[in-house]
Amino acid sequence: MFNYYNNFIKNLIFKFPLLGYFFIFLGSFFIILASIYHPIIGDDLAFKFNVNKNSDFFEYFNFYYFNHTGRISQIIFTYLIFNNDFFLLLFKASSYPIYIITCFLMWKIITNNNKFNNIDSLQIFFLFSICLWLSLPALDETIIWSCGSVTYLFSIFYFFNLIYFLNIFLNSKKINKIYFKILFVSIIGFLLGSSSEQLSIVSIIFLFFLFFQSKSLNTSKKLLIIISILSVIIGFCVLFFAPGNYQRMGLLEERKIISKMITFILYFFSSYFKLGDEDSGSNLWLSIFLMIYIINPYLKYNLSSFKESFLWLFISILTLLVMLPIVDHTSTRTTFYAIFFLYVFALKFSYNLNKFNFEGNHLIFKNFIFVIISCVFFFDGFVGYLSNKSLNNENIMRMEIIDNAVKNDLKTITVPVFATVPSRLTYIMPPHLEKHYLKYYEKENIKIYFNGDLYSNQLNPLKNLKFNF
Repeated sequence: MFNYYNNFIKNLIFKFPLLGYFFIFLGSFFIILASIYHPIIGDDLAFKFNVNKNSDFFEYFNFYYFNHTGRISQIIFTYLIFNNDFFLLLFKASSYPIYIITCFLMWKIITNNNKFNNIDSLQIFFLFSICLWLSLPALDETIIWSCGSVTYLFSIFYFFNLIYFLNIFLNSKKINKIYFKILFVSIIGFLLGSSSEQLSIVSIIFLFFLFFQSKSLNTSKKLLIIISILSVIIGFCVLFFAPGNYQRMGLLEERKIISKMITFILYFFSSYFKLGDEDSGSNLWLSIFLMIYIINPYLKYNLSSFKESFLWLFISILTLLVMLPIVDHTSTRTTFYAIFFLYVFALKFSYNLNKFNFEGNHLIFKNFIFVIISCVFFFDGFVGYLSNKSLNNENIMRMEIIDNAVKNDLKTITVPVFATVPSRLTYIMPPHLEKHYLKYYEKENIKIYFNGDLYSNQLNPLKNLKFNF
């Protein structure tokens, strides 16, 4: 009887992670749905309006490059997705998979390109991607919101693509098809350099460090690094010298240097705590310490691993330092890159080559944590889906009010503010900001205003779940 009970417990411990994979599948499914259901809102409306206004791509490109921004990826992708509903749907559905691919590239860098040798290593990768997801700031603005994901998610995706494949090329014994590799790093480097002012500066510095560490490499490998640096610099110049940047910056209000320094100090020291917003960084630090314990339970460290990983801590801090000139206009989403690089530093420093062979209490703890974190991930995605579906329904009702006004030949109408309580995956602008975007809803010269009730975010979709079915 005792042996039967003992075998039952062992089998339960072994199969327990299957429940975690089930939660991960459901959570991922609901996150994709949350992204799909998220309505066009804020700057999305402006991009769509200008796509319709400038139907020719070159007209659209000139309009934004000379009047708004030099972010090449943003200009190209917003034209494509807001010019075609199918592309918009495909784009929304691909945001979370792109995040997972980015995590995969990060994990390969952290583990020095080690393969997934067993089920434990695959399980740890999923745990890592979930912990990072639950730790990232402003997911609504950086991954779920369409124009936000083009700026933030895509740029970090370019970065890890370039660094990962450079590591592959540089560590290979012989570089074959050198022209193909040159073309690849040139394109990715240019897209990276022209995608985000904040990240492009950091990328150039990172690549220079990589070049100075490559003294023992042959000429063709050094050439790849040099071309990568030049590509990012060219992209950055195209971005930085865009006339639209200066038109946009001219609208920003300048403050005295002392006031800016005080603001920056507060921004810098609170950046790893989500600027006191959301969970105030508790998820970030708890998940980092949890991952450190999982991958390095005996906390074995050495100086060489610290030296190897220190560059990631440096560029994490650097992404915050470069925000000094525009610190008055920072938000939690500007700490997005810093969290990615902090994660790489912490885990690369702690990673050891035990090939994740878990035994005894460590195995039980790992499986238990895996299921619990996966369950949290599932509810995060599910609540995000409910919130975004609720917001989408409100947006549909708003559009019906406008369409009815067109049919009835009205000149002015009022629409309600969004009442949905936002989740982590829901981007809603406060009414005093959203009112500036009402002009993009206007049809047939109808003037649109908010009604007298300016109390937003009162509808909790989770509490009203029973009314959704």
